[in-house]
Amino acid sequence: MDEEIIRKKCRNCGREIFLIQARGGRRIPVDPALIPFWWSPMGSEIFVNQDGDTVTGERSGRPENVTDVGYIPHWKTCPHEARFRRR
Repeated sequence: MDEEIIRKKCRNCGREIFLIQARGGRRIPVDPALIPFWWSPMGSEIFVNQDGDTVTGERSGRPENVTDVGYIPHWKTCPHEARFRRR
């Protein structure tokens, strides 16, 4: 990724988050931990990879088959996640 990762605090819960530049130019708030994941078009989770792509996948699989590492969007883990919903 060419863009710098911006560190901030979530204005809703106060936890540290990163803002990752997505391909479209907007910034996506994510939890700072990199998570290995297994890509799957029918995956039950959303990940943001280090290039800013949003992909679906699973957190579990065979270790030798790990597809990528990425971040979990913060709106999935924030205790105030309802505030992230667009109206």
